Amino acid sequence: MSNDALIERINAAYRRLSAATKDLVRADRELAEHLRRVRLDNAEAILEARTRGQRASTSTACSTPGSIDAWRTTERGRSSTSSTQAVRSSGCT
Repeated sequence: MSNDALIERINAAYRRLSAATKDLVRADRELAEHLRRVRLDNAEAILEARTRGQRASTSTACSTPGSIDAWRTTERGRSSTSSTQAVRSSGCT
């Protein structure tokens, strides 16, 4: 195999790798956005259910904003667990 042919094969492989990398980055962004929307929808549904429950109940222990902190996401899109323990220990589930 000549040097020119080898160079062309390497360049073609690099172009394919570059295109695949861009596709992967785009898919990762789309997935992160989808997860963010799902978590937001879930948090809103939980907050709405708790709000409805609060109206029917005299207890307000589970209606504080801190009780939904477990649903807030970090920059990496993962649920924050720092306040999850406080939620569990308060009896709000």
